Amino acid sequence: MKRIFTVLMLLSLSAAAAPKTKVTATPALSDTFTVDVPRSELSLPPLEREERALTEKTWSMGASSWAPGQFKRATYAGGTSTFQRGSLPYIFAEVGAPLWRPNGVVNARFGLGYGTLERSGAAAAGGLNASPVQELRLLQLRLGMEYENSNLGELLFPYAGFALLPTFGMASKSQFEDRVSTFGLPMEAGAGVRLRPRFLREFWSFRNGTLGLGGHYVFGTLDGASLRGAGAQGYVQVSL
Repeated sequence: MKRIFTVLMLLSLSAAAAPKTKVTATPALSDTFTVDVPRSELSLPPLEREERALTEKTWSMGASSWAPGQFKRATYAGGTSTFQRGSLPYIFAEVGAPLWRPNGVVNARFGLGYGTLERSGAAAAGGLNASPVQELRLLQLRLGMEYENSNLGELLFPYAGFALLPTFGMASKSQFEDRVSTFGLPMEAGAGVRLRPRFLREFWSFRNGTLGLGGHYVFGTLDGASLRGAGAQGYVQVSL
């Protein structure tokens, strides 16, 4: 009995002397995380080029074969005679300003045009028969709008436009009639293409140099006489 008691005492003393182990709870890992994303500093050059293009004006100068087909005026003899194209072609100069880009470019155009018409033939003046020539000078304002399709590449640009042509007609006194000073408001519709070849920009040192080729149709009257007629036109256009 004494031996059993001694064993129990030793067991209790060894249990009391054993070091206690501290249990530490492991923190739970979070199932979410964050990543810092640097702010973008990308630039958009195409948008900047388009904005500059909308403020770019152009200057054009060219010539046309236009002349009315049946422009007639009265004579001293009591009848009428028909004017033909004068010795000089119809010439014009314009300034263009882009307005907006729906799916291309819409331009406003302002300019001047000048041409001459002539008639000749027998006329009576002071009881004498003669073969005089009368020259009628046409000075026009050109106020129009046009649409240019700029989505087909960098070389070919189709366009179409419409313009009002306030026209002043002037002629000196002749053997056909007295001095002429008259006004009319014809209109013009036209279409064509613009070409931007590399040589025009590099050889002539033009900025955005353009060659324009097209046709136009004028309709309306001047002092009751018809200005209806069509012509082909060509011009050079540069950026200002």
